[in-house]
Amino acid sequence: RGRRAGVAPLVRALGQASVALGLLAVGAARTLGAWRDRLPLQLATSFLKLVVMPGMTFAAARLLGLDPLPTAMAVLFMAMPTAATSYVMARAMGGDAPLMAAITSTEHVLAVLTLPLWLMLLLAL
Repeated sequence: RGRRAGVAPLVRALGQASVALGLLAVGAARTLGAWRDRLPLQLATSFLKLVVMPGMTFAAARLLGLDPLPTAMAVLFMAMPTAATSYVMARAMGGDAPLMAAITSTEHVLAVLTLPLWLMLLLAL
């Protein structure tokens, strides 16, 4: 038990740093050329993730008669941008890592606009 107690803080610190390291990896992979080259695809996937998915979740929650709090939780969960770790996974699995970095960056920028809109809608319930 004594040795485990010493390892736990180290593992916890590494786990907390993983998101920050993922964001740094995404930022390092970004180039302006890649940003412009696939802009239509980035905008389309961002629209699907930040508008269509939460909208479908909102509609499903209303159809199911969910109370406002569970509805808000589900919609906000779906309205969050793609995790930075998706870039790390795409790279590790041989996927299109530059595209994933571009999508992740675009979604995080656009989420600054879309999340407040979803919050305003949900607070009006």
